Amino acid sequence: MPSTPYMKLYIGDYLGDTSHLTTLQHGAYLLLIMAYWQKGGCVRNADAMLRQCTRTTPEEWEACREVVLEFFEEREGFLYHKRIDKELQKRELISNKSKDSAAARWSERNANAMRTQCERNATPIVHSPDNIINNISDDANAMRTHKHEYGAEKNVLLTDGQYSKLLADLGEPMLLACVEELSTAKAMKGYKYKRDDLAIRKWVVDAIKKKGGPLNQEPEKPRYSNDIQPVLCPVCGNNETPNYQKRCRKCGFFLDPSWLNDPGLIAEYADGLKASADA
Repeated sequence: MPSTPYMKLYIGDYLGDTSHLTTLQHGAYLLLIMAYWQKGGCVRNADAMLRQCTRTTPEEWEACREVVLEFFEEREGFLYHKRIDKELQKRELISNKSKDSAAARWSERNANAMRTQCERNATPIVHSPDNIINNISDDANAMRTHKHEYGAEKNVLLTDGQYSKLLADLGEPMLLACVEELSTAKAMKGYKYKRDDLAIRKWVVDAIKKKGGPLNQEPEKPRYSNDIQPVLCPVCGNNETPNYQKRCRKCGFFLDPSWLNDPGLIAEYADGLKASADA
């Protein structure tokens, strides 16, 4: 008989029957009836086994054996507990009723499923031109609505159509910079959008422009002469002469006064680099 994860314990009845027990005897008795319940019936009347069930030493078992076994009836070398046997019978009855009810429900479901399947089999599938066109149309719609993952964090979601329109409007360098900017912002700040393409158009493009544009966008003319002095990068500490885009040659930070005088922007850029390195 399989065990049940719980056993009913009628507190009033238990305390009324065991008011004379010591703490040790209470513990031994409870452990023994739990073992009885888990086993699903009688237990062998053997001291070694009973000590194991009650977690007692030989001396402890000897001290409480007589009192604890008064609650059991011995027959042919086995101990029986009248109250627990009654509860086990109730459990078995409830279990059988539940199984019968489940079997009846499954039988009804299977019968309905067989009837539905027969009705389907009786209806021929016609591969008409309209059906074929509809299937092709459904596949095309699925392709148009499927979103691909972009960015270092794979969290910028764009359909093929959205990506193509952004590419045509912004150009590849700007689009790649916008995707990475949005990917970092979503990862670090938890931004969520229904449409990432609209987020790129509404604020990411402006953010990139404020930072000097994408790193790989060639300027029409050098922004300053070759006699520019080295600038200490506040992010990585590099002290080389900036490149022609006024960016640090080591970490890419924009070495412009608008960035150099913005502690919040410096910290945000440093955190972004750290997040990319950890990824």
